[in-house]
Amino acid sequence: MKKIFLIFCVLMIYTSSNAQIDSTFNHLVNKLVSNTADDYNSFTDKSNTLGSQLFKNFHIDWTTYSTKDYKWNRFGIGSAYGQSFAFEKNLTWRIGLGIDWAKYTLNYTGSYEYVSEKSTMNVTSISIPLIINYQVFSRFWQGLNFYTGPVFEQIISVKSPQIDPDMISHAQFGWTIGTRYRFGAIFSVRLSYVHYFTAMFVNGDMMRSGVRFSVGF
Repeated sequence: MKKIFLIFCVLMIYTSSNAQIDSTFNHLVNKLVSNTADDYNSFTDKSNTLGSQLFKNFHIDWTTYSTKDYKWNRFGIGSAYGQSFAFEKNLTWRIGLGIDWAKYTLNYTGSYEYVSEKSTMNVTSISIPLIINYQVFSRFWQGLNFYTGPVFEQIISVKSPQIDPDMISHAQFGWTIGTRYRFGAIFSVRLSYVHYFTAMFVNGDMMRSGVRFSVGF
């Protein structure tokens, strides 16, 4: 009888200890989940600030295109700010701002009769892309996005020994489509195609398009 009583006491103590351990474990798990959610929400809020957005969307890009009439080389830097749409968190809008420096080499054997010899034209402009971006997937170390949208460009400077700035159409409108791959948690590469519906010259010459490659955050 004493043995049965001792066994019963041991079982009661064991059961009570397990219940306390389970209660402590559940409390720790709930606390961890709660803290993780708070940290994630805090991180999300911070990542949506203007400074954070401008940092993570900063990029340097190059564009190149060549025909029998001209060669186009362009270098640019820029950034953007955006937010997710309320109805779809993977779909975001972004408005950007960039400054571009381009060099055009016009061939006198091409279609431009006003160029008597091989001539260069250096152009500085400000670009404002309005992008719709779809996030295919996103993990801590990598992510993939597709984007498209209009690009507005204002030419602010034209320098050339033969081309008069008044011959240039300073307000440009184009469209871009591309993809962005994020790697190493914060670094990104972008590959896109851009086509301008506005000719470079007011007489309709030089309809530009080209492949654009960029690196950034």
